[in-house]
Amino acid sequence: MKFKQVQKQGVAVTEAADHKSRTLRLQADVVIVGSGAGGAIAAYELAKGGKKVVVLEKGPYAPSSTFNEKLGDSLTRLYEGKGSQANSSGDFQVSQGSCVGGSTV
Repeated sequence: MKFKQVQKQGVAVTEAADHKSRTLRLQADVVIVGSGAGGAIAAYELAKGGKKVVVLEKGPYAPSSTFNEKLGDSLTRLYEGKGSQANSSGDFQVSQGSCVGGSTV
């Protein structure tokens, strides 16, 4: 089995703000949309199998070192709709992660 050395704080993350150009060309065998529980595991397994994988995430990269204990900050920064999504009748709240890690945050 072949292992890849990763950074101490996890894998390298490239954000849109890191690029000056409006165009970005990447080559990959697989593109995964979403970095939640399903997307992260799929990306890991495919990369482990030797595929070049790109993971696209709508939300921001928020390393745990930047977390604080304020619920309002977390909801605003890490969850879709600032944590205020509900079903159509409004009697069920949905907490949908919208950052790198998605549903696992």
